[in-house]
Amino acid sequence: MGKSTFQSSLEAAVIHGHVVNFGSTSGSADTIMTDVLRTRSITVSGGSLINFITTREDLLRRANDVLNAILEGWLKLRIDHVLPLAEAEKAHQLLESRQSRGKIVLNVSE
Repeated sequence: MGKSTFQSSLEAAVIHGHVVNFGSTSGSADTIMTDVLRTRSITVSGGSLINFITTREDLLRRANDVLNAILEGWLKLRIDHVLPLAEAEKAHQLLESRQSRGKIVLNVSE
């Protein structure tokens, strides 16, 4: 997301393709020249989660949609690590070094 993938996403887009930049985990995407878009008629849009949950009702509806999708089985959670709360520092290191491919859960009952 963001800087590390935006350029390759533009390169991978087909003629009349659309690239969505949603997030900036690796930093802000580099500025592009519009000629890059025009030559293959590519469009680009962006967004941020905060703009989709501007009210409490929006937040609750979207959260319920996610939870229902998990319960229905079509949205799968990938839990990569379960660590005791005492190892929260390790969890942060895994996140910061991008050594996680799924969710990191801190168990508070251990």
